[in-house]
Amino acid sequence: SVRSLLPGCLFGVPSTGIYALALVSLILGCDEPEPIRTYVVSTTRPVQLQPQKTRMLAAMIPVDQTVWFFKVTGPESDVGTIEEPFEAFAKQVPIDETPDLSELPEGWKQAPGGGFRFATVNIETPGKQLEMSVSKLRRMDDYDRMVSMNVNRWRGQLSLEDSDEPMAGGEPLDRPDKPESIWVDILGSQDDSKSMRAPFAGGNAPFASRAAPFASGSTNGELPPDHPPISPPGNSPRGGSPKPSSNRGQPPSDDGPLAYDVPEGWRPGRMNSFRIAAFEVGPEDASAEMTAIFAGGDLRSNVVRWMGQVLGDTPSDDLVEQAMADAIEVNVDGKPGKRFILKGNADSKISIDGTLVPPAAGSPDQMTLFLKMTGPPGVVDEQFKNVEKFIQSIKVRR
Repeated sequence: SVRSLLPGCLFGVPSTGIYALALVSLILGCDEPEPIRTYVVSTTRPVQLQPQKTRMLAAMIPVDQTVWFFKVTGPESDVGTIEEPFEAFAKQVPIDETPDLSELPEGWKQAPGGGFRFATVNIETPGKQLEMSVSKLRRMDDYDRMVSMNVNRWRGQLSLEDSDEPMAGGEPLDRPDKPESIWVDILGSQDDSKSMRAPFAGGNAPFASRAAPFASGSTNGELPPDHPPISPPGNSPRGGSPKPSSNRGQPPSDDGPLAYDVPEGWRPGRMNSFRIAAFEVGPEDASAEMTAIFAGGDLRSNVVRWMGQVLGDTPSDDLVEQAMADAIEVNVDGKPGKRFILKGNADSKISIDGTLVPPAAGSPDQMTLFLKMTGPPGVVDEQFKNVEKFIQSIKVRR
């Protein structure tokens, strides 16, 4: 009978409604609470979901007075798939004045360089596309120290402490034709805050020079992508890259590698591991920054980088040539230098008043002195005379 099919909860219901309730009860059952169930859930992230370590492979290959850098960074599993072909490439890539990249391993494709980068090579792996940077820097007389500076800087990018080992852990690369070549293999965790990239943003803007205006059709970091290290000699007690610092102030003008007179109104600026002096000038909410560093690189490449920061894009060759021609000749402690006043149009957010003093012939470390004011165009423009006085007061002690 239907009654025999009813759950116990319907017993006692009047017969007039029993058949209608029977159908509902058979579908829904009794409205009794489900029992509480207890589950044990692991808080350990599965291995396949855990973040990977970052691995860096690099080779330093000296050629006469130049050192070539080949470097690739990426997830440990992806970089591991190219370790052997990358090392084989570093051992045999032809290098005369420049590397010959015409014959690359299968899956490797050369792309344009730009800035301080001679070339970029895209490398396909099963996991992702990796990027090998190719760049160069003038060789320092103390080559061992140069190696340690580079390797420790790279270690810092992977959140590792400086190494006191010879060559900071770098090893000789078996390359008989270039016996001082170095191989570097580092495993750590990527720290994007230390990558010190200086990317260009899109867009164009007219560009002008104080000496002779001309037209073309964020204040970025001091260093271009993958630039080899520029840590000033003597700035680290162990010869490696010093730890970044955000302290304000600058070394007294009677101490450190530079002596100088501080113009009236210049305030202590933000120091870091590369700056040997730093100042702020102008309104607190719209100040310009004046910095002094020793770094590498040729004159033109640095001017191109600065123009890119002002323009928000890579400048044309014509603009660069005009800027080079319009440079103001200066003298810094008896050494000739060039001063560039780089300004955009009314919509430009920054201008740059930059001076470069190349190393004298025979200089032991081959580092250029950079004196650079960056900030709102109005502030930079009104500080022209103060920057001139500052430049003229400098005495170099290194």
